[in-house]
Amino acid sequence: CFSPGPSLFILGSSTWVKQGYDLFRFTRNLDWLERNFDSIDRAAVWMTTMADEDGLVGCGSYYQDLPTRAEFDGITQGYAYQNYLQAAELAQCLGRDDRAAFFRTEADRLREAFTNRYWLGERCAEYIHPHRGPIDTHGLSDVDWIAQAVGLLDDDKDTVLWQQLARSTDLYYGIMPTGPCAKPENHEWWETISKYHMRRVGSDSRYFWELAAMGRVWFIEAMGRHRRGDGDGIADTLRRVATMGERQGWTWSERYHRIDLPPCPAREDQEHHRALLTEQGGCGQQVKHDDLGCYADGHEHYVEWPANLVRIACQWLAGVDLALDGSLLLSPCAPQSYYDAGFGLDASLLGRRAEVRYNRRSVSVKVESGAPWRVRLRSAPWGVVDLSRVTGRVNDQSVAVSRSDGWLTWQLPASDRSLQCTVELSRP
Repeated sequence: CFSPGPSLFILGSSTWVKQGYDLFRFTRNLDWLERNFDSIDRAAVWMTTMADEDGLVGCGSYYQDLPTRAEFDGITQGYAYQNYLQAAELAQCLGRDDRAAFFRTEADRLREAFTNRYWLGERCAEYIHPHRGPIDTHGLSDVDWIAQAVGLLDDDKDTVLWQQLARSTDLYYGIMPTGPCAKPENHEWWETISKYHMRRVGSDSRYFWELAAMGRVWFIEAMGRHRRGDGDGIADTLRRVATMGERQGWTWSERYHRIDLPPCPAREDQEHHRALLTEQGGCGQQVKHDDLGCYADGHEHYVEWPANLVRIACQWLAGVDLALDGSLLLSPCAPQSYYDAGFGLDASLLGRRAEVRYNRRSVSVKVESGAPWRVRLRSAPWGVVDLSRVTGRVNDQSVAVSRSDGWLTWQLPASDRSLQCTVELSRP
């Protein structure tokens, strides 16, 4: 193992809570949820057993071996907070109000502890070391993005942080989003050394293998930009990743390092690095992209990048998704030019095909026949403040549109034929 201490311990339990939430969300299968909720509950409870007295969840790095971010990784806090809320929602669906209350309490405790112990005045600590305290020497980090993505901070702190993240490219390694920190070169040897590596070169060598742009970090950035309504930022990252994919024949490598910061600075360490990776299953050749400011390294044909590209384009840019209650959610987050030209997405959700189209003044949804279906549209892209200027029609019949908490809602009726719904809006 690369790691000199515990890492990835939370990943399995956290992933099961998230997968369980999404499986139910995309199937609405209550029998499945009844059979599996106790397992999901135990996974979320196990995370609480890894927490300290304030509610912060330990066990080191959430999704990387090195640096291990011993002991309280900020990414772990963000995903644990999200998992508690997801477990609470699933419990509520089954009428288990006591379990829902338990997980919401744990989420509140964690959020308060994060604010008290991670917030540094302008940004978040990256992790809290058991002996060295909060570590904040690497500049902006993925922890700042997850705080934005899941809402870990109060409104004032959230705004201060967003002002730094909004147009910063410090976390891009060359053309590629998104690295784990802005200043990877500031890592100390005790943060980056592996036991395998240390046995060969000693404790004065630094190992930067996982200090690279990775798809898992990019997804968190996109989620944060979507929460903030930053369509320009999301589209920019999609173009960046697509540019690299086109360069490499529409495949992506596992990692993208800054051109000035190889995984192992010393030549003998680089040779050892290549031998080690080959021993562990083989990797592609390191490819330098001078004009793109980075080089590709690690396994070739890495599915994390194309999987995230599709998901970010569909879920965060086109904004087509499902709520836990089965409602069709439309929350587009795109540049102004997209609305001017018109854009949309065709999707199959809950066994029904939905064709969604957006432009400056309207949203249209065409769905196949079926049961009644609630549609919820985030009104922010159109700046809707007056319902008198909103009209909705389904197959030439008027439909009532309501507005609450920034969302417009209407109901598609049951039908044995396809339905065409158009909601006219006034966009500034």
